[in-house]
Amino acid sequence: AQDLQKLSNCEPGEVVVFTSVTLSDDAFLNYLTERNLLLNKKIKVIKIESFDKSITIEIDGKNEILSRKATDKILVKK
Repeated sequence: AQDLQKLSNCEPGEVVVFTSVTLSDDAFLNYLTERNLLLNKKIKVIKIESFDKSITIEIDGKNEILSRKATDKILVKK
């Protein structure tokens, strides 16, 4: 089995691969697609906001901010 973890459990500076989601809701999948978060994409964790635990990631050279609600449902592997 692959060692999957929630994106919300990653630390700043980590580079992980987007592997799966725990919610296959259309609105959520559209949210991901709009941010170019596609399966097997490399994601670098840039920053985690202490206030609301939103996470700034870098994907394809662009920064995106993801909500805690989203990062709890994104599974990644190192």
